[in-house]
Amino acid sequence: GSTALMVLAFFPSGWLAKRHGPVAATSAGALLGIVGFLGMLIGYRYGIGLAGAAGFAAMVVFYAFSAVGMNDGIVGRVSPQKEGEVLGVANTMMSIANIAGGLFSGTFVALFGYGAVFWLGLGLSALVLVLGIFLRKPHAATESS
Repeated sequence: GSTALMVLAFFPSGWLAKRHGPVAATSAGALLGIVGFLGMLIGYRYGIGLAGAAGFAAMVVFYAFSAVGMNDGIVGRVSPQKEGEVLGVANTMMSIANIAGGLFSGTFVALFGYGAVFWLGLGLSALVLVLGIFLRKPHAATESS
């Protein structure tokens, strides 16, 4: 279910990154993260199962856009000799972040409650989206020879 949805999301995220640059794909991922978080919160808070399911789906799709944006951004900024090494480190850090996120968010919820997690997640996602929009540099298409 969710893995198939994420795999399918790599196609539009790759198209977006190729057409508008890696920042656009990453920003779209941040926006999907916000929408997903809101949907899951509405589903949980008001017992609207469809909103919760849609929020979960948006959170699953968010990862594809973030990963494609990150990888495309790296490939465009490092030499071909360093690509493998840099991509390996970046994807390792993203995997560690997925594991650490569960640990830290569980602790955060235990200490401050779900409401604090919502506002923290919403604030950080909005910050990333705004920074992605305003710090965007034009994406120049490069040809490999």
